[in-house]
Amino acid sequence: MFLVDNDYIAFLGERGYKIKTANSIEYAESINACLIRSENLITRITMKANELKEYIKESSGEVTTFEGIMAGLSMSLGFEIKDDITLLRFNEYKKLITKKTFKENG
Repeated sequence: MFLVDNDYIAFLGERGYKIKTANSIEYAESINACLIRSENLITRITMKANELKEYIKESSGEVTTFEGIMAGLSMSLGFEIKDDITLLRFNEYKKLITKKTFKENG
């Protein structure tokens, strides 16, 4: 017999994690899959945080907050970026800025 915590299953389900409860093996495997997925997200977040630190260094240390980074990004693109930006969209904007900078600097 295995213990199923329906509150945690519901909590994780709301965040896109699927927990199987048919038997103890599926339960353990699905929890392990969720753990791996969350560790991958932590890795991506850490990488993005390091990338933002480099962005701050490149801007002579003038930008030190999320708001400052977003303002600089908006200024570089020529339009205002919403605060609810996704990581994927941020990466695409960054690619556009890199291309634009490369063209301007030759």
